[in-house]
Amino acid sequence: MRPTAELQGRLDAILAALRDATGAARVTFRVDLPERGIDCNDVVAEAIAPGVASLRGQTAIDQRAAGSIRWLDTNKRPLVQGDLSGPVDPAPPPELMSAFGVTAQMLGPVVRGDMLTGWISVHYERGPRPWSEADVKALETTIEHVQRELDGGNPTPGGRLAGKIALVTGGNTGIGRGVALAYADEGADVAIAWIAREPEARSLVAEVERRGRRALAVRCDVTREADVQGLVQGVVERFGRLDVLVNNAGIQRAQPITEMTVDDWERMMAVHLRGAFLCSREAARVMIPRRSGRIIILSSQLAYIGRPNYTAYSAAKGGLLTFTRALAQELAPHGILVNSVSPGLIDTGFDPLSAETKRTHAAALPLKRLGMPEDLVGAFVFLASDEGRYFCGQTLHPNGGEIMP
Repeated sequence: MRPTAELQGRLDAILAALRDATGAARVTFRVDLPERGIDCNDVVAEAIAPGVASLRGQTAIDQRAAGSIRWLDTNKRPLVQGDLSGPVDPAPPPELMSAFGVTAQMLGPVVRGDMLTGWISVHYERGPRPWSEADVKALETTIEHVQRELDGGNPTPGGRLAGKIALVTGGNTGIGRGVALAYADEGADVAIAWIAREPEARSLVAEVERRGRRALAVRCDVTREADVQGLVQGVVERFGRLDVLVNNAGIQRAQPITEMTVDDWERMMAVHLRGAFLCSREAARVMIPRRSGRIIILSSQLAYIGRPNYTAYSAAKGGLLTFTRALAQELAPHGILVNSVSPGLIDTGFDPLSAETKRTHAAALPLKRLGMPEDLVGAFVFLASDEGRYFCGQTLHPNGGEIMP
């Protein structure tokens, strides 16, 4: 996975070429990349003419509510609007005209699978603009270039996981999504298990397939034995084997112990501990005959330090560390390596912490920032690759320096 800062720089350069080709005042790119913490309500890349206002950080507008974006979602082709001075259908966000003086625009959809993931906006601010065929062609070419960058640039043959079959539970969002895409970038075919957010599961499959790898998404409750057995059986039937299991599925809830019910406690233990047990057992059953495999378990630094109101979560993650060490000893004689990753606070967008709490936490870290999924996927790639062949029962700690065990 290309680092986000590098990706943004390359996208900025692509948009600059489009602005030069069209003489536009501003070209922006918005996209939903949950594995990078990027949302379409902000601008991820931009090119502007001198004296033109930037749209970076302007997040108050609900972009997808605009008629023009709904049109893109339905039609999946460029929208060309040469005059925004009067009533316009489909209508862009009115703030574009009233606050930023946009008088004409083109919009280009970026589609992943069958979903509108993002769009390129080309803005003009000096009255009506009769966009030419050359302008539209330049936009279409830019869409192709942007899509290529989102897919990881020009693909290189091989990769550290070339030919491997990986299964990531909870693989449609957050850390799991980042791991799934990193594995695909390294040449693996990827299956994911998901329990909610089906659109993200479908878009993940599309993104893996765009990288030239095979993909499978299976709805699975990892606490249910029959679901997990069906999951692993489905992976083997589709791909022929299973090389790497990532036990990532989990839940998180802040709750004082005095308000915690037995059901709350049992649910936390079931998702993390029973889920890891069931998935690891079924994976081991297909890996042992081949005398080869990797099982990677997601724990947390809270397994070491705890946190107020996270008693159940911390206990479950601590249990996973011991589970990792015991299972590593049991499966190593069969050629299967079991290890874990215990990250610090990672900004996935799905945790219950407030923005202020996150800022305070980041300020206290030696690196002065929270981690993103892209910051720790390298640990998962390493443990799944041949480079991790002498790691057994170990735990890696991508945490920004908060703890140094």
